[in-house]
Amino acid sequence: MNVSTSPVLALRYNILSAFEKANESFQARLQAAVEQGRISPEIELDERPGIPVAPKISRESRDSAPEIRLQVTYLEILWAFIYAWMILYEEGVHKPLLRGESPAQIDDRTPLLSRARELFEWALGLRASYTPWPAHLPSPENYRSSQERWYGEKANLVFQEATSFMLVHEFIHAEQRHLDIRAANPPEEVILELEKDADNGAFEALVNPMLNDTEKLSRGWAILAALLSSYLVKGESTAKQPTTHLPLHHRLEHMLRGLNFEGEAARAYFEYLISLVLRHILHKDLDAQSPSVFDTAADALTDKLDRLDGLEPQA
Repeated sequence: MNVSTSPVLALRYNILSAFEKANESFQARLQAAVEQGRISPEIELDERPGIPVAPKISRESRDSAPEIRLQVTYLEILWAFIYAWMILYEEGVHKPLLRGESPAQIDDRTPLLSRARELFEWALGLRASYTPWPAHLPSPENYRSSQERWYGEKANLVFQEATSFMLVHEFIHAEQRHLDIRAANPPEEVILELEKDADNGAFEALVNPMLNDTEKLSRGWAILAALLSSYLVKGESTAKQPTTHLPLHHRLEHMLRGLNFEGEAARAYFEYLISLVLRHILHKDLDAQSPSVFDTAADALTDKLDRLDGLEPQA
């Protein structure tokens, strides 16, 4: 039996609490689904080292209750992604822009930035082969400075909500009996609709439409980071998504639209974040001739989405 010593497990109970309390009524909804046999009351935590795999709902037989499987390696790449890009974006891009600077790229001007980048590069490597969390790098249990701890505590909160989004997505599949529908081998368009339903259900569970832009920021970070980090997961490491799944960049676009920020500043903040992450992770898939300077954040994001739409999907 493999028992993980990953530092991300320090947050395991926070994750479960965030999932069970996704909103004021979700706990009762979850309990009802358990009582009806639509989902197991347990979440299987896979602590074996391995290539990251996103959370998944499955069942042993048609008569058994579906169970969510959550992998520790997946949690590692999710936390590392959130922590690293919070720093890379805030310290390397957003704050310089607010000062009137125009950073052409994110450099390693400070130890805070360089260590965040090193953590992200480690997470990137996990999709090829597993290596343990480097003990010298930031983690939920290890910070070298007060700045790292400050960002780490912010990352912890976003990480819990991001994991909750992914778990609620799988819960929707169970609650709505999507596994029964999939077992009947329906047409591709039906499978895609099931994925849309799960995405929309998870979004609605986490994002109250009455929230203002400031209140939406952490939820926006959580949902968009959950999807962006999926490019680091096995089966999601390329821009050319299989036709049996919703393209990740379409899901990102849909969620950003759903956040419905009233102010241009909040909307532009995430538009530019998404465009930078896509360019960094998918640089081999995206045209190297893509402009590096755009008039607006919306233009930068549209460029990346259009180029991704131009790629042929995998069979």
